Amino acid sequence: MRESQKMGRTLRQYEDSIKELYQTNKWLKRNRVGKIVADPWRMFREYEDKFKAKFPQYSSPWTKRWKNWRDFQAKIERTIKRQGGYATA
Repeated sequence: MRESQKMGRTLRQYEDSIKELYQTNKWLKRNRVGKIVADPWRMFREYEDKFKAKFPQYSSPWTKRWKNWRDFQAKIERTIKRQGGYATA
């Protein structure tokens, strides 16, 4: 925003340029009402896919967290099975 102010743009012109960017790159989705709105997650996924193509060893932080959570669950379940199942009161 500050850069656009330096260039002499108004807030409305700045918003319109962002909307145009989303429309040209097709980062849009329909909301519950059916109105077409910007989808920042689609933009994020596109950039992440490009980065993955450039660096195949990259894995998303969300995927890492999910894998760590699944590993933790499996570890707890193995511990419970070794101890003879769930404790009942």
